[in-house]
Amino acid sequence: MVALEPPKGSCYSDSMTQLVLMSLVVFAGPGMFNSLNSIGLGGDPSLGKILNVALYGTWMVSSAFAPTIVNILGAKWTMCLGTLGYPVYSLAMYSHQRAWAIAAGVFLGLNAGLLWTAQGQLLMTYPSRDRVGRFVAIFWAIFNSGAVLGCLTSFGINIGNSEEGPSASKDGSALSPTTYWAFFSIMCVGIAMATMLLPLRHVTRTTADGGVELVLADQEEREDCEPTGLALVRQELARTAKAFRHPTMLLLIPFMFYSNFFYEYHFSLMGVLFNGRTGSLTAALYWVAQIIGSFILQAVLDRESMSRNRRMWVSFVGIMVYIAATWTFGGYVQYSYDVTEEPQAWDFAGESHDAWLGMVCLFLWGVVDSFVQVWSYWVMSQLSDEPEELACFTAFYKLWQNGGAFVSFLIGLHGSYVLSYWINIALIAVSIPFTVVAIRSVTGRVAACKLEGAYGGEIAAKEVQASDIQNVQTNP
Repeated sequence: MVALEPPKGSCYSDSMTQLVLMSLVVFAGPGMFNSLNSIGLGGDPSLGKILNVALYGTWMVSSAFAPTIVNILGAKWTMCLGTLGYPVYSLAMYSHQRAWAIAAGVFLGLNAGLLWTAQGQLLMTYPSRDRVGRFVAIFWAIFNSGAVLGCLTSFGINIGNSEEGPSASKDGSALSPTTYWAFFSIMCVGIAMATMLLPLRHVTRTTADGGVELVLADQEEREDCEPTGLALVRQELARTAKAFRHPTMLLLIPFMFYSNFFYEYHFSLMGVLFNGRTGSLTAALYWVAQIIGSFILQAVLDRESMSRNRRMWVSFVGIMVYIAATWTFGGYVQYSYDVTEEPQAWDFAGESHDAWLGMVCLFLWGVVDSFVQVWSYWVMSQLSDEPEELACFTAFYKLWQNGGAFVSFLIGLHGSYVLSYWINIALIAVSIPFTVVAIRSVTGRVAACKLEGAYGGEIAAKEVQASDIQNVQTNP
């Protein structure tokens, strides 16, 4: 038998380097999109809602076939294709034309489904399982730095406009034309950076003992048994269908549905409450809060002194308590500000109203977003270590996440802010029992696997008694 040589890693091929590069691609595309979208839905809430309905509706559909494309083309080239729709979005919001906005939303929805499925596969495959929390937090920080930078850019461009009241957005947009072209340019840079990513089979990572290993350690074996042509397509479609029926993922549907549902309410609130410069500053604080929240949660998820099961429960309970507190505060803002569709365009330095209460509330809500999404990625990474299956899990997550966003923006076209607020509260309440059952299924499976390993693999997980599982959970 010929001994295999250990892989030769380099700084560029290291998983952390590739994570940073992938994060910068998302920084320039979705990060800038989030920035522009959060500034009052692109500076024009009425047009932004229409575009987002088209975007999220199409994204739901593209998520169903995205894993097949990712697993056939590879994450690198899929991400290259996935970045193309973001500059088109910026141009659509600049044009202020309804038809152009709908077309751009559909095109971006197709692209975003590809990009985020590839991103999820890379994000959860780059690290070893015990470092997932750290990798997700670093990605989330870089990704949302794009939104922070974009919002601060917009704030700088619009800083001289302190006009308040409905007349501040009488031209249909609270942003200057230069704002849209600045975003367009950064998004184009993201397309170029996507071509610099390495295929997953060439990426290495550092082991606990300081050695180097390929992220796909069984790459040669995988390539030898990989089908081609239509057989490969059928295999990936079957894999997607199987992953979409995973019991734990099905239980997490309400939580996934909620995870982007609140965007319509949050971003519309920025659009009607604040003028251009204050909305930009508030949005920047919203994304800064996301960065802070991701590292707070990562500290819990990667805490080695606590068992994995305990980390899952503690983090979820903490997230729910925080969500309840911030939405209670949000209800006070909703009713004390008497928020309606009528633009109020307050300025942080103005005298007509205290804008800072709303700004603080939206900052706290930014932490909610990071908590929900970082936790979701971490949980999915505990279900499998197979890249192809992780791509399917990501697509399933994005399908339901964007289903929530689609419904919320659809309601936003015809509903009121009071209605949106209470629907958000109802969704939070509905998601809790389903997520609790999902966590129990994950922790029970982890415990069963530990017990099975303790007995040398002589008993199947399904035969493990409940009392034994409990013993493993309490004595990891």
